[in-house]
Amino acid sequence: MKPLRLIWIVLILWSAAAGPAAAELQPLADADMAGIDGGFGLLIPAGETLGLMMAVDSLYYLDEDGMAPSYQKAFLSICGLHMDGSIATGGLPISVQPGHFKSLIDGSVVTGLNFLLDDMTIRIDHLTIDAIRVGGAPGQGLSFGAIGLQNFVMEISGNIQMYVH
Repeated sequence: MKPLRLIWIVLILWSAAAGPAAAELQPLADADMAGIDGGFGLLIPAGETLGLMMAVDSLYYLDEDGMAPSYQKAFLSICGLHMDGSIATGGLPISVQPGHFKSLIDGSVVTGLNFLLDDMTIRIDHLTIDAIRVGGAPGQGLSFGAIGLQNFVMEISGNIQMYVH
């Protein structure tokens, strides 16, 4: 028996065995609603450190029509991209809240997110690119060399507002 057919048979039998499921929404009385608090947002506590680690085998750009004289497609590849670092918060917790803001483009009122940052530190312990290559396929071709960055530190405080205009 083919594996896909066997999966369908198992799913049909499982759903038949589970039986019908039903759920019903129940209205809440005003007294019940009075005890419910709600809100929206994201909170990252102060003093927390988030680790960062990234590894990319090949990040590439494809030029479909190439250049004279051959007009063959070619790839510009960034190979062996690695990064280690962290994001740490001090001071107040990082908070994200929805809100209405005055657009910097035309002054209209827009809906978006407000990020309050107080004493955030972004550290990149090391970032390396093993090779930058040009070739007929991603990651292939001669290398132009490598690039590295070590001990990068950035401190951020203030409000950042993000919205779609």
